[in-house]
Amino acid sequence: MSGKKYYKILNLPEGASKSQIKKSYRELVKLYHPDVNNDSEAHKKFIQINEAYEVLTNPSSKKVKRTKNNTNTRAEKWNKYKEQSRKKHAEK
Repeated sequence: MSGKKYYKILNLPEGASKSQIKKSYRELVKLYHPDVNNDSEAHKKFIQINEAYEVLTNPSSKKVKRTKNNTNTRAEKWNKYKEQSRKKHAEK
């Protein structure tokens, strides 16, 4: 995904400052967080928002290609954590 699309996801003009990126990220996360919004489209948007934030705040991550050993995104890790928590809760 290109940098222009990341800015668009966060509703920002291209070249926005880090403080603008952070402010927009926080506002959008509050709207689309899975604990707040149960819509499946909201979950997809939440994942895109996190990816955009990571790339725009850490430019070196743009250059990192995901390999087979490095395919876990934040969302995948979060989903795995939720599954494990549900299993532990069900066992009790």
